[in-house]
Amino acid sequence: MTNPLLKFVSLFAAFFLFVSCTKESVVDPPTVSNEEDLSLIAFANPTFSFQENSSGNLTTERWQNWFNKVKNLFKDESVDSQNFIWNALNIWYFWKEETAELDEDFFSNLQEYLDFLKGFNTPVSMVDAVTNSEDRFTFYNEDYRVLVNSLGGISKSDGLEFGLVANDDSDDVIIYTRYVARASNAEASGIKRGDLFNRIDGQLITRSNYVSLLNNRSDTYSLGKAEQDATGAFVSVEEEVSLTQVENFSENPVLFHSIYNNGSQKVGYLVYNQFISAYNQELNDIFGTFKSNGIDELIIDLRYNPGGATSAAAILASLIHDGSGVFAKQRWNPFWTSMFGSSLEDTFSSQISVNGAAISLNRLGMKRVYVLTQSGTASSSELLINGLRPYIEVIQIGDTTRGKNEFSITLVDDPESNIDGTNFPFLYRSNRIDQINPNNSFALQPLVGKYENSEGFSDYTDGLVPQIQFNEIVKVDGRTVFRIGAFGTLEDGLFAQAIEHISGTMGTTRAFRPTGIPAEQLREKESLMFVEFE
Repeated sequence: MTNPLLKFVSLFAAFFLFVSCTKESVVDPPTVSNEEDLSLIAFANPTFSFQENSSGNLTTERWQNWFNKVKNLFKDESVDSQNFIWNALNIWYFWKEETAELDEDFFSNLQEYLDFLKGFNTPVSMVDAVTNSEDRFTFYNEDYRVLVNSLGGISKSDGLEFGLVANDDSDDVIIYTRYVARASNAEASGIKRGDLFNRIDGQLITRSNYVSLLNNRSDTYSLGKAEQDATGAFVSVEEEVSLTQVENFSENPVLFHSIYNNGSQKVGYLVYNQFISAYNQELNDIFGTFKSNGIDELIIDLRYNPGGATSAAAILASLIHDGSGVFAKQRWNPFWTSMFGSSLEDTFSSQISVNGAAISLNRLGMKRVYVLTQSGTASSSELLINGLRPYIEVIQIGDTTRGKNEFSITLVDDPESNIDGTNFPFLYRSNRIDQINPNNSFALQPLVGKYENSEGFSDYTDGLVPQIQFNEIVKVDGRTVFRIGAFGTLEDGLFAQAIEHISGTMGTTRAFRPTGIPAEQLREKESLMFVEFE
């Protein structure tokens, strides 16, 4: 992107529990006067209230004055969060023009506006009520600190990333290990990819209790191991493992990399589980190893990657492809589109900035790349695939992706937020934490735009379909079959499929039906794509 103020990033995140609340009416609300000509039209319509100063920078002085006066009038009404939500969405939301409640003509006076805000007993109920029916991914948190940490891969965690399965004829639910985070408590406990468990603190996990058992785990808890017998049934093993969830655990998304010797060919392999810009240097170092070893083929494993920073996606794309030009384009709501103009593009890069120093990227210039995906692969992962396809051959292996082409930004109750004097109301800035309203820690991560590739394609809300369909867990005659193994080995089904295709030995395989996972989305990280301003 050429705009010097902005760097667009897409994201990952951690699992959040959302609470749905209903809209409630208010009986006999207090009266608020429309003193000082506090016109809602002047306040609500960005094209009217946003001005440019003599330097051409966007200013919101009139709007900020209005907001502060209204907040002062409402100070005894306990609507700080709701007032923030309405204003933040009114300015930034992608579907603002199609949302009646966010229209500047929806209220005729302040009393109607106050009645509207007080009609929601919680901020959560308001967000749920005013977001568009097309919006599947806007999310929020009562504490902006938790949300911001999650976007950076920091959360309370034991480092065990798992899925859930059950056989057709059984009530038992099994935890299977997708991967173990580096330097985590789970790694120290000796848990390996593919390990199975069927008990939490000694209690068997079933279809009827798995939600409560998982959601109510103590900070320290035990998992009882299981295995499959010759018939495919899951049976208990005496061994148990103790795990401890650690506060502020920072998961390194660069999980694994290797060079696989496939006869005379060298195949670079990378398992990348979240797009986080802080790890761009580590990615560059790995690609330096690939480059110095002269790899012939490249496999990028995104099967457990729910998204992340779009800037990190652009860097990974630049490491794979050594061309120039547009990697992806953004579409915002009409106001921000007019403000940003023709600068809404992310381009391929030849270098990154590390601690203020420019470092050249170890670009491979691949003519094709293999990408491994599953149903949880989303947002920036899909952006990478879609952005590369106009330039090189992208061979997708696995399952259809989640289908998220929208991006978001982090908004907090800081109406005067700015970057070098240019105003971006409510935009979270780490250097303005002291300016966030101390009475309102609520944070929004709303969808504010959509991404498309250099050819204008963005129609993949149903997911990106792989050329080679392969599920790592399938059902065969009612029996659960795990086709997972150590990363970078032929025991791992998806990796083996890529090697077979590279070798030209892929034959006709039996068409398995996907497994019926009763709690398939329980541990699914949110599919998020957000914009990060610098």
